[in-house]
Amino acid sequence: MFGCSSLVLKWFTSYLSDRYQRTYFKNTLSDMRPVKIGVPQGSILGPLLFILFINDLPSQLSHSESTMFADDTTVLTEGSSIHDLNVKLNLVAQDLSTWTQQNRMVTNTLKTKTMLIHSPQQLKNTSDRSLSVTLNGNILAQEASLTN
Repeated sequence: MFGCSSLVLKWFTSYLSDRYQRTYFKNTLSDMRPVKIGVPQGSILGPLLFILFINDLPSQLSHSESTMFADDTTVLTEGSSIHDLNVKLNLVAQDLSTWTQQNRMVTNTLKTKTMLIHSPQQLKNTSDRSLSVTLNGNILAQEASLTN
């Protein structure tokens, strides 16, 4: 997919295979355990491998555009009403949930928030400005609206 030669793929496979880790907590060192998923923490290649891993996420999110920086993703969508926005954002949340499950990742719903950005004219005829987006069974908190 990224145009790597078979030699490079073998090198990455070797780099990510047969790894073990242990933890030190309260003066106790755990037994060594195999690492079955993820990249070595603190490694030079870790961030690059993570970016390659999540590179397809934006293409899996319908009804939206997204920007990514490191492990943060911002999803943007637009609609003609709060109802329209809620429908679209809930579809995006379902897409995100599907992608994370397929890729054995977890979204921290406590850190995932919604925000309504609008001009004063856009919502002058409605008092309801609440987004109601559910991700993995949790209703996402809404940050204060931003009027531009």
